[in-house]
Amino acid sequence: MVQQPRFRPAQHFVVRVVLALETPASADAIAAAIDVERGLAADAPATGRTSADAVHEVLRQMASDGRVTAMRPFQWHDNRVPVPGCWDNSDWWWPTHKWNQLRNSRSQHRSSGTTFGAAAASDRRRRPPEKSDVAKAVDRVIAANDAHYQAHKNDFGSSGY
Repeated sequence: MVQQPRFRPAQHFVVRVVLALETPASADAIAAAIDVERGLAADAPATGRTSADAVHEVLRQMASDGRVTAMRPFQWHDNRVPVPGCWDNSDWWWPTHKWNQLRNSRSQHRSSGTTFGAAAASDRRRRPPEKSDVAKAVDRVIAANDAHYQAHKNDFGSSGY
């Protein structure tokens, strides 16, 4: 028989972790974050871990109070909110005030005309997106490998071939 997590966190534990979220998260991820905050070791027995069901109960209460918003990961993604990790078919939660801030900042950009119009669209098409640090590092490695190949492509070694 598989032992289920039993720790039922106090509401303030859940609230503190949820308010710190930078992106939406599932109840399981929030329960794992609570375990990290509690200092629970990675090899702790399952019975000592935080119950995702208990976290879900607190999240539903917070949602009824208007403090969190729940959507499926693809819905967050469709609303242009980054959703990291593997997506499942459960609700992912995020503080409503953060969601409202994001929507308000987008609507302000739209009303100021910074994202709409033919000129803005053509400017976005002409300007390539900024590369991440990882993409820049990959480009450097490719350039170094290409330079090495170009410098040595005519080397035949000691055999004379």
